[in-house]
Amino acid sequence: MMARLEEWRDELRDHLSQPTSGDRDRATLLKLAALLHDAGKPQTRSQDESGRVRFWGHEKSGAEIAARALRRLRFSGEEVTLARRVVAHHLRPLHLSRAEKVTRRAVYRFFRDTGEAGVDVVLLSLADHMGITAEWPRAADVAAILLEAYFYRRREIISPPKLVGGRDLMAEFDLAPGPRIGELLERVREAQAEGRISKRQEALSLVSEILKEHPVLPQETPYGILEIES
Repeated sequence: MMARLEEWRDELRDHLSQPTSGDRDRATLLKLAALLHDAGKPQTRSQDESGRVRFWGHEKSGAEIAARALRRLRFSGEEVTLARRVVAHHLRPLHLSRAEKVTRRAVYRFFRDTGEAGVDVVLLSLADHMGITAEWPRAADVAAILLEAYFYRRREIISPPKLVGGRDLMAEFDLAPGPRIGELLERVREAQAEGRISKRQEALSLVSEILKEHPVLPQETPYGILEIES
């Protein structure tokens, strides 16, 4: 495993040594998140008909428990937010490892949702997985994909340059201000992350196609696509 992480040794060292607003470093916050990441299991424990024990949603419960604990210890708001995100998303890399292929869109969405806590989430998830099973090669592969994107391909996949803004879409397609504009811009960013578009006109053409095919935009939910009115 250490050999797999060796490529990003310097980057990871620099990342974990970054100071927080509470005069601590990220490594300290990551250790605290690791300590608390399963704190939500007792209150989410259930047992199915076969007798198998489940902990559905423990990551969300654990995130709130971690946040409350750090607030009581007078950690800064930035530190509380970081720890909460790490705990809340620590299962995401595991879910990605179950996919046949980790797409560029999946990588983009992972870092979109985890923000600056993304690398910390990867490290915690990897440690968590290694503590449970010796079968970690796939988890290591996913970690490598995510770390490569963050450290070497960030502008290409995670934070692509802005091609169009909300005012551009409102003027071009006679749209009113509202959530729909943000949804369209997000579709543009995802297309950039996938490598499907790279120019302003391509972005406008994509939006035009979306509006023709979906006068009512589909909304992504954890359970699939839900239609919402414009």
